[in-house]
Amino acid sequence: MADPTLVQAISLLTKVSADTSKRLAALESAGGGAPGRAAGPRKVKEKPQDVVVQDFGKKAEKDLSGLGGGDGGDGGSGGAPG
Repeated sequence: MADPTLVQAISLLTKVSADTSKRLAALESAGGGAPGRAAGPRKVKEKPQDVVVQDFGKKAEKDLSGLGGGDGGDGGSGGAPG
């Protein structure tokens, strides 16, 4: 048989879960959110946007120079060696 403390804990968790579920259902059916906010669906995720990096700080340049295995250099043509 299960420990009485464990049974009580599970019972409390089930009650809290049921109460939370009821409150959430009531909120959703009312179509609302926080007071003062427009009701209705919200856009949660934005579409990705292109980002162009113009410059790195000195610390970032130092960190990035270790990735290429070279001296960091001044950039290059971007093509294959050869």
